[in-house]
Amino acid sequence: MENAVKAMYMVAAMLIAVMIMGLFIYLFRTGSLFGTNYELKKQQEQIDQFNSKFEPYARGVEGTSGAGGTLYAGNTIFDIITVANLAFDINERNYNDNKNRVEIQVNGIPGNDPISIGIIHGTDRNGQYDELSNILKKNRFFVGAIPLENESSRDTILMDDLLIKNVGGASGAEKKLTDAVLNTVNDNNIPYNRTVYRYYFNCTNISYSEQSGKVNKMEFELEQNTGYDALVSAMNPVPPI
Repeated sequence: MENAVKAMYMVAAMLIAVMIMGLFIYLFRTGSLFGTNYELKKQQEQIDQFNSKFEPYARGVEGTSGAGGTLYAGNTIFDIITVANLAFDINERNYNDNKNRVEIQVNGIPGNDPISIGIIHGTDRNGQYDELSNILKKNRFFVGAIPLENESSRDTILMDDLLIKNVGGASGAEKKLTDAVLNTVNDNNIPYNRTVYRYYFNCTNISYSEQSGKVNKMEFELEQNTGYDALVSAMNPVPPI
């Protein structure tokens, strides 16, 4: 009888030991899974934070495009410069490496088609990046679709020069990317002012890196506000003779 009781104690002790071991295994696996999920969550938050700097510019124009239409909202030249300088800062911090580089390309600007930021390939801290440091300056765009192997000889344009550039051609009145007018409109009989630009930039493409999930390229296309001149004329009518 005494041996049977001892045997029962031993079996109970073994069962308790197995239960405790199982509990430790469960806690270990749960902790590991929690740590993994936490790291993945933090990585995704970093990716989302990075992308949130660019995605607000991934928009089209608002209003009516084409003949007789009036555009009233969209990316302006100031937005393009902002996102370009943002890309430049990121590329500079990462030595313009392929994994973290962001390319911004703008099409449709007369005389400077296309212009771009961040398309230097195969660069590193001690290589081509340093050799091109004289032209890789903030507030500059590369000009023209020159093959990548000739990047060191590509022309650049200062963003300040782009702001004052006449994009209307040799004939007619001078037109600039910064041309804007303050337009008063009514919303449910409540008047408010909005700034309407002659030119907007429609985002035609945004792409993400397969390696990092981060934005790695944005493309914009210049779109002229065909109703701009009529809007200006309506606000400043020619007095009768």
